[in-house]
Amino acid sequence: MTLRKLWVVPKLGSIASLELREEEIPLPEVGHVQIATRAVGLNFADVFACKGLYAAAPKENLTPGFEASGVVTAINSGEEKAEDYPFKVGDRVVFITQFGGYATRHNIATGYVFTFPEEWSFAQAAAFPVQAFTAYYALFELGALKKGQTVLVHSAAGGVGQLALRMINKVEGKVIATVGNPTKVEFLVETFKLDKEQIIVRKDASEFPAQLDAACAHLDSKGLNIVMDSLMGGFFSPAYKKMVPMGRHIVFGSASLTTTGDSPSWLSLGWRFYNRPRLDILPMINYNKAVMGFNLVYLFDNMDIMKPIWDILIGMSLPPPHVGEEFDFSEAAEALRRFQTGLTVGKVILIVKEE
Repeated sequence: MTLRKLWVVPKLGSIASLELREEEIPLPEVGHVQIATRAVGLNFADVFACKGLYAAAPKENLTPGFEASGVVTAINSGEEKAEDYPFKVGDRVVFITQFGGYATRHNIATGYVFTFPEEWSFAQAAAFPVQAFTAYYALFELGALKKGQTVLVHSAAGGVGQLALRMINKVEGKVIATVGNPTKVEFLVETFKLDKEQIIVRKDASEFPAQLDAACAHLDSKGLNIVMDSLMGGFFSPAYKKMVPMGRHIVFGSASLTTTGDSPSWLSLGWRFYNRPRLDILPMINYNKAVMGFNLVYLFDNMDIMKPIWDILIGMSLPPPHVGEEFDFSEAAEALRRFQTGLTVGKVILIVKEE
């Protein structure tokens, strides 16, 4: 009998509701592998899901988590010869899952399992897939990024933001990066060789138009071709207005709705929701601009899209993701609380000790 530990939120609404449980895990079904987890990546969707603010999440007994890395411990190739199976016992792999990531063992369909560069650690591998798929799909599939175009990347010091900067650099694009805390500016300057004039410290949305004008002038750019928006809120409209014709504003998150307590502050959340960005679609025709929404969950139902994108991502030879902070698997709640403060740089990871 093989046991695993997993974090569960019995009833959504609070990070404090997380419970560490133990249960038996069966052998993998045909076409699946069993993986002993070594590292789990945290995402803002985990925070939203625990608080009951993520529409796609199960309403009870939720195990959060979309990505993790580990070692294959069992396979089920069915009638297929084991030597022809895509994975073997002992392989170091990373995988994505539609919830359920906060567990010490998983049975995962092979289409959601990938190998990663040998020189990467398990923590670095767990920091990669959700961010990389999001950044690539937003920039290239939706944004149609081309050489020389100007891209606004919100929360550029975060996991998605940093990988977006790497990808934009690969095609020789221009970057305007925003951060929510001035302590992150030096990191972006040193790591990505950005000029300080390319980095905007978000303070008040009323100052944002002037900050965008100054950054565009520094880059000799007429405006924004692509906006990578994980915030919405008051920073949406200035970025949308600064887009040039054919610009694409890609929304893949709503961090402006996040409150930092264990449970949602419903009054504050209601006010932010009421004042969320709104657009009149008719003028968009004359302005020749687009707003696109993107949720990575869409790709979970389209496995045929994911494998080719993964091959492209690995082919980019990107450096390993920056892991900002690591917590023991037993500290999941503490890690989420730290993560939602917005003070972290790069990825926050849960480390699972080897059994």
